[in-house]
Amino acid sequence: VPDNIEVTPDFSMGWVDERLKQPVLTVDLILVIQLNGGNAYSDGLAALLLTSDDVAQKYNLPHPARLLRPMSLDINKFNDEFTLFLETQTAACRTARVLGDCYHWEKIAAPLMTIGNQYGAGWEPSGRMLLEKWCGIPGPAAPWLLTALAADLVCLGNDSLLTLFSSGEEHFISTVTSGNQNE
Repeated sequence: VPDNIEVTPDFSMGWVDERLKQPVLTVDLILVIQLNGGNAYSDGLAALLLTSDDVAQKYNLPHPARLLRPMSLDINKFNDEFTLFLETQTAACRTARVLGDCYHWEKIAAPLMTIGNQYGAGWEPSGRMLLEKWCGIPGPAAPWLLTALAADLVCLGNDSLLTLFSSGEEHFISTVTSGNQNE
């Protein structure tokens, strides 16, 4: 039994960044239950195990997919912040496709594709995918549902994905890559 169990109505992607700054040798089980949204959002369910690369390597844990550190994104400064993201998380430039959680990401599709192209990303407009299209209206757990879907897609296709998350006023960007069982 774990030392503590935390139940929260919403869980920011910013937690991942804070978690990775902590030098702890733990694995976090995240159970995502998004229910009873009525007309406001669709139901969803997912389970994720998250740990740092150091822990995965030390204990030789299999990790068929990896969520790289998400970056908070100010949509009003998208061009500058997306450029900074591509310069710091260079693996994002090698992703095969773009996966967002809701239709509002289409508003930044043109600068996303243009700036990505300047940094060598080979994304095609037809390669943009949306969780909302497949699973209905995103809710408070959409970033975590998207993370689980991205991990599954990466495991199935072995292609990395650029991921765009939103929840309320928060926006994040990250990369989900294939892991290596023998890293």
